[in-house]
Amino acid sequence: MADRKGGYTRIVKLGTRRGDAAEMCLLQWVTYAPKAEAAAAEAPKEEAKA
Repeated sequence: MADRKGGYTRIVKLGTRRGDAAEMCLLQWVTYAPKAEAAAAEAPKEEAKA
């Protein structure tokens, strides 16, 4: 994370809480992904032909 210039967290909005209508979110730490794993995650997957 030392090479990362910013963007250490990700906020995912979950909507409002039922009881008091408070805004809810999921706060995540963004982890480092090596280039090989990132490329594999972004590669399009082949669809099975029927």
